[in-house]
Amino acid sequence: MIPILKQLNLEQLFLDKKKLMLVGVICLVVIFIDISFVMKLQLAGLGAQGPKITKLKADIDKFNADLAKMQSLKNMDGKKQPGAVLLKKLLSEGQVTTLLQNISETAKKNGVRISQIKQAPEVVSVKQATSLIPYLISLDFTADYHTLGRFLNQLENGEIFIAVQDMRIIPNAENSVSQACSVTLKTYVKK
Repeated sequence: MIPILKQLNLEQLFLDKKKLMLVGVICLVVIFIDISFVMKLQLAGLGAQGPKITKLKADIDKFNADLAKMQSLKNMDGKKQPGAVLLKKLLSEGQVTTLLQNISETAKKNGVRISQIKQAPEVVSVKQATSLIPYLISLDFTADYHTLGRFLNQLENGEIFIAVQDMRIIPNAENSVSQACSVTLKTYVKK
């Protein structure tokens, strides 16, 4: 290795302080140019990736949360809930008028114009007699399709057990948007 140093004349280079300082300055200039241009572009590229990484992390977190919800719903569906109908509130016979008022208020909130409401207990054979009496509620009203769907959805998903048993939609010749509807709702009332 020493003969190579002699051939390159590096011994004199190390001995000459001016040349040593020149080599040091050239190295500093090369390092400065590298940092100023090459590293600057690399850091700018990494900085542009920052928002993408943040968005990707947020998407992964949202995906994990949705996956956890989906698994919990799957576990709930796997367990059969006996008496799921009993989760809804059943009224007594004296509260039927309150139910009719609630239906009327829900219709008013949804822009449904009710023309007639009738309620009557459903005729039950002697063999089927239980502590629950099925009640039929007949509604005649006018509404458009979207309002009708929203109104029936709110009734069926409310806290009181109500189900649509029969429905007829009659087109309105005067107003093509609004339809005349006749709906029969069924609920159960405690004796």
